[in-house]
Amino acid sequence: MYTTSDAYKIAISSTSVIISWKGTVTDVNGNKYTVDPTNIADGGLTITHDICSNSNIEIGTAYIGQMDLSVYLNVDRYQLFAGTVDMSFGVQIDSSGTMEWLPCGTFDIQSAEVTEGKVKLTCYDFMQRLNVAITQNPVGKTPYEVISEYCEKRGVTMGTTEAELNAMP
Repeated sequence: MYTTSDAYKIAISSTSVIISWKGTVTDVNGNKYTVDPTNIADGGLTITHDICSNSNIEIGTAYIGQMDLSVYLNVDRYQLFAGTVDMSFGVQIDSSGTMEWLPCGTFDIQSAEVTEGKVKLTCYDFMQRLNVAITQNPVGKTPYEVISEYCEKRGVTMGTTEAELNAMP
């Protein structure tokens, strides 16, 4: 959950909402490419979060976000494999055009295809990085220590503080 302003809450509940997207594609060499409405292809951005891989409820699963992004970029697609995409969603909150931005996440690029002059990226959020068995010995460690070490090894920022974790039943 992200904290939003009262102006955001009013704007998002309006019958007429002005929204936008912005982001950054980072290739394996650290080169950054801007993503905004001027280079996103029509219908070229979808983000989905599925908890189950089929129609059954599966115990112990987590949401893994998938983003499909078609964007006009002048880039070697092979440099995008193992790169990342950071995306944010914005809502205009006043008549002067001020936007309030919310992060949609950081996604690992899994595939990059070039068709009709645009790059089509298929990406998964960092939850995918956690889809690996914990091999460390948890003996003598608190749950927070085990989880935070695991996240650190997988390159994922933990979104829960030690106090929040300890307050859970």
